[in-house]
Amino acid sequence: MAYTVFLKEDMAGQVLTSKLKAGRYLPSGTATALENGAIVQIGELISGQRELHTLTNPTTSLTLNQVGIVYNPEVIVDKATSYNRDEFRNLAGSNLRVYQLEKGDRFALTVEGFTATPTVGQYACVGATTKIVPADTEGTGATIGIVKEIFTQGSKTFYSIEV
Repeated sequence: MAYTVFLKEDMAGQVLTSKLKAGRYLPSGTATALENGAIVQIGELISGQRELHTLTNPTTSLTLNQVGIVYNPEVIVDKATSYNRDEFRNLAGSNLRVYQLEKGDRFALTVEGFTATPTVGQYACVGATTKIVPADTEGTGATIGIVKEIFTQGSKTFYSIEV
């Protein structure tokens, strides 16, 4: 199964540590594996933790400052086998890096990170899923940004979004 490949092009969280959160994906209170490029709701701190937030599935009623995008470096635990980046996902219960989105951020992902194939000029919206929802009009909840460019890197096609 192919998973989303995520590229940080220019994100505030790369230099502003207040925009880079740590969390654990716990939808319905259960630790679950999650791919990079997933949209999550950044919740409260986990009990007994100073920096680790609860991450859950987003809803359409969230604002932009309540959501983030997951990106952990692709480190494969099983070194006996070689993997491609599209075969990586974060293990259930692992601590994740979450970039809280900020106006002016730019990132790109492969089509696996969307609910449908986007086109240039479409809005990238938050839905009731960890995938980005492409739409011709802004959503009722958080609009992440606009698809600005489609480009190829190696054998992968990426869709660049500007927040």
